[in-house]
Amino acid sequence: MGKRIRRWCTIHHFFHRDCADCLDKDYAELELQLAEAQEEIERLRTALNQDGHVLEFREDGWAIEHSVECRAGRLLDCRFNFLCEEMGGPPTEGLGRYKATISDDGNLLLARIFKEEKDG
Repeated sequence: MGKRIRRWCTIHHFFHRDCADCLDKDYAELELQLAEAQEEIERLRTALNQDGHVLEFREDGWAIEHSVECRAGRLLDCRFNFLCEEMGGPPTEGLGRYKATISDDGNLLLARIFKEEKDG
């Protein structure tokens, strides 16, 4: 078995090898830190993903702003890309930006995004 390293103990306030009390406290603190980090990751993922997929139809074609989840590894299999290609052009509402979702039956649903007018 390897040599145990002496370190500063936050319970006993001196240097010594790990004791059961120290290890239990360290593990409890690590579990709490891990849970807090996981909550923060989920909060950030939700915040970054809140816009989902946004499609922009322009005179020269179209583009997709992919969600964070999509960009994190499965971009080439993005269902939104395939559905946009099947459309063959902009929706009847015309050029512009649209929030995109996929219905339960697999159809592309678009909601037009209107820019907020600036006060002036």
